[in-house]
Amino acid sequence: MVKEIIMSQIINKKKQLTRTSKRLNIRIAYKEVSMIEIINLNKTIKTTKHTHTKILEDINLKIEQGDFVGVIGESGAGKSSFLRSINLLDRPSSGEIIIDKQNILFFNEKELVSLRRNIGMIFQSFCLLSTKNVEQNIALPMKLQKLNATTIQNKVNELLDLVNLSDKRKEYPAQLSGGQKQRVAIARALSCSPKLLLCDEPTSALDPKNTNTILELLDSINKKLGITIILVSHDISSINRFCNKIVTMEFGKIKHIDLCAKGINNG
Repeated sequence: MVKEIIMSQIINKKKQLTRTSKRLNIRIAYKEVSMIEIINLNKTIKTTKHTHTKILEDINLKIEQGDFVGVIGESGAGKSSFLRSINLLDRPSSGEIIIDKQNILFFNEKELVSLRRNIGMIFQSFCLLSTKNVEQNIALPMKLQKLNATTIQNKVNELLDLVNLSDKRKEYPAQLSGGQKQRVAIARALSCSPKLLLCDEPTSALDPKNTNTILELLDSINKKLGITIILVSHDISSINRFCNKIVTMEFGKIKHIDLCAKGINNG
């Protein structure tokens, strides 16, 4: 008799747990989760034997899928350090970086490699291999992933069309203009179909015409492919024109965050 009572209590308890679990799952399903959430991010470096300098301080930011985020501020404001912390090229001292519900600060090396395949990065200096032609530079990340030759060639052709360089496929970096080099770098960054594109002042070495071409290309990528873009720049007019979220940094801190409609200069 006692055994039957105990068994009955256990069964009822399981039913209660099941109902609670279902309710929790429903709540979780309806809860909006940002693509990227940065919480209390800090970075401190040792400058002398007895002193430390804060590079980033209490950074808090949410970024949604499909955002085009502009990060502005004077030199030394921490913009590039902040950008490079998102894929842990520059590891913070403390805080949290949540990407797709996971705190990447706890990732092991294998998990980091997988994460970085979903994050493209574009640099100010292009970083193209001078001994490889345009299509070889674009194909390199896919070759490192050991994708088959047909898949690589099809993707290269698609990206060359996207950046309008199909006629330059056999040329080498030395034969290209600055704007063309940056378009190759953008195509290479997109070669592994990332969900996120980090752009570290990609137009600072370009003239105004090429700057506009590159920013229009990034805007098109954001709209057509739905790729989230974070762009570091000194050019406030370009940021206002193309970005829907503007983050202003000062002395390693976020001074303010502004939401704006693309194409409207809030100047």
